Amino acid sequence: MLNTISVEKQPDVIGLMYVTVHVNGRKMLAMLHTGVTNNFLSQREMDRLGLSVANSTSWVKAVNSTAKPIAEVAEATLKIGSWQETISMMVVPLDDFDLILGIEFFRKAKATPMPSP
Repeated sequence: MLNTISVEKQPDVIGLMYVTVHVNGRKMLAMLHTGVTNNFLSQREMDRLGLSVANSTSWVKAVNSTAKPIAEVAEATLKIGSWQETISMMVVPLDDFDLILGIEFFRKAKATPMPSP
């Protein structure tokens, strides 16, 4: 069970929650997002981490856009503090963030975000 994590704020993005994580041993910043169901990883980060992928038949739909197929899914070890588990991430084109952890992460980690100022 994940007990406590420290959230990091980006100065130019107000109101979003971030946490430092290790994906397959490599440090990176992840955005915590309770409004998405799955975990998402950018293509560039998947390449940098050297993750292997599996084909996917899933689709993703963002607000005010058409549904698009997810071509690949990657699995990796995610570590936050002393908590560590293998998670699944849909590989999608992302502009602003390289890793978004959604409800799938919160359920697996048994975590509840409680933002504070």
